[in-house]
Amino acid sequence: MKEDEKMFGNELLNARQITKKLEISSTYFFKLTKLGMPFHRVTPRGRKFYNYDEVVDWIRNR
Repeated sequence: MKEDEKMFGNELLNARQITKKLEISSTYFFKLTKLGMPFHRVTPRGRKFYNYDEVVDWIRNR
């Protein structure tokens, strides 16, 4: 089990996982990130992780 999964369970997904779960292209994913898609970091300068429910709510309310 990865360290981030121990801390946050399975709620946080990396870029590849959230792209697959949303069934979107990587190009559209990067467009959403530039538009301000919410994300979390385990460490201050670490990788970005995404909560599926937060992202879906954000897309619906844009």
